[in-house]
Parts: sequence; structure tokens; C-alpha cells
Amino acid sequence: MTLCQFDVARPFLVTERKLNHGVGRDIIGVCALVTGSAILKSNGDMAPAHVGDLILFEAGKSFELLLQADSSCLIVTLPTGVIRPAASSPSPPLPAYMNGAEGPGLLLSGMLRTLPEAVRHLDIASPSATAIVSGIESLLLSTAMQISASREPALASYGRVEQVKAYILAHLRDPDLCVERIARGLHISVSTIHRAFSKEPYSVMSWIWAMRLDGARRDLSDAMKSHRNITEVAFSWGFNDTAHFSRSFRSRFGHTPRQQRNRPAPSLVAVEA
Repeated sequence: MTLCQFDVARPFLVTERKLNHGVGRDIIGVCALVTGSAILKSNGDMAPAHVGDLILFEAGKSFELLLQADSSCLIVTLPTGVIRPAASSPSPPLPAYMNGAEGPGLLLSGMLRTLPEAVRHLDIASPSATAIVSGIESLLLSTAMQISASREPALASYGRVEQVKAYILAHLRDPDLCVERIARGLHISVSTIHRAFSKEPYSVMSWIWAMRLDGARRDLSDAMKSHRNITEVAFSWGFNDTAHFSRSFRSRFGHTPRQQRNRPAPSLVAVEA
């Protein structure tokens, strides 16, 4: 069993190729999101991943996991035979997403997120270490069997709004991002997107601008990015007019971007229609 952790301050792309480098082709793994958020892309589908969610993957089957800023994930890899003990066993459709809030996924997610701390105080050759590995293997097998039994595509459970939001987050810094471009990227109509958002408390573009402003506010509060001026921060988040950025920022947060420089790290603000 191998264990690695990604802690990122800015968006970072994790791929099957990166994870398999140096560990061989005959491996299967599980990724648990520890903090922040991410976007899973597989076979043309996209879905957001949240803290506790799990992603199962296998060598040779491509996927992309875009970790958002200030996120971390834990990845454990094991021999493929761990979840394929018998030739008659159904193969789970990997890569696959699993909600870490219930069933085997909940148990596996909880174990993985506490694993780094446990390993630091554990003798790898001890019976306790062997028991931990065995427990992870058993939970991984149960999780894979549950995915196989569902017989659904990896991202089938996600609705249209979540897919649109995942696409937006993946292209949030693109200044040309608009509903028409989202529709082309997801191969759906503009009316389908508007219809999906009709029950949301905000429009598609309102959500885009809110997410951009939230990202800009984080950057302005980050001491490591204090060398960047306000215009650079605004343009890096898809704005192309400093005056518009300043007005929008003040409208959303109640103070100017310049005043934000002297404020503590931001908390969440609701999106308005």
C-alpha cells in the first residue's frame, strides 16, 4: 500500500498518469478529499467533489481531478487484486465517484482522513499496521462492490445544475466564460441551462461573478500574494475592467478591494440573484 497527500494553495490538476508514475500499472486507488473542493472529469462528464467524497481509480483508465485553491486530498493505492479477488466478481466501472456521507463510503472516508496522523505514530512492521491495511482493503472492496451493484455511470447521480457549476469552476478564470460557451462545452442548449437554474436563487451569470469575486477576495487577503496589485488580481479572475471590478466588489462585500488588503481571511458570503 502506498500513501500520498496533495496540499495545494492554488488550483492543481491530479491525473491518473501522475498517480501511476513510478508505482506500476497493476494498481487501484482511492482518493479522499480532505479539505476544500474539487472537480472530477471522466469520459466527458464532470461533477463537483466535496470534503469526504471518494474517487476510485485504476491504472490505465484516465480521469482528471482539479483541486481548487486551498484544498487537499489523500490518495491510497493498492494492488488491483485487492478488489478483484475472483474472476467471477463484477468489475466496478472505474473511475467512479462515491459520496462519503453514507455506507461503506462513510467508513472508508473517515479512515483515510485520519490515516496520515496514525501512520506518523505507527511501526510499519507491527500487527497494528497490518490490521489497518487489512481494514482499508476490506472497506475498499465493499465500496467497489457497491459501485458495481449500482450499474450506473460514475457521474450519473449528478444533476444538471451540479454539472454546470463544475464546468464553471473549471473555467472560472476565463474572461470569455458565458452561458453560450458553457452550453457548447457540455453539449447542451442554452435554454437547458437556464431551465436548470430556474429553481435556484440566482442566475448562472450571477453565480459566475460571485465565485470570481470570492476568489479575488481570497487572493487580496493572502499575504503571499501581496506583491500583486488589485488590477492583476481582478484580471486573473476574469474581470477586464478595474472600475467594474471595484464596484462589484463593494456591492458584494461592503468595502473596496483596497480595504480588503488589511482585513483577515474572508468567510463565505451568500450568492444573490
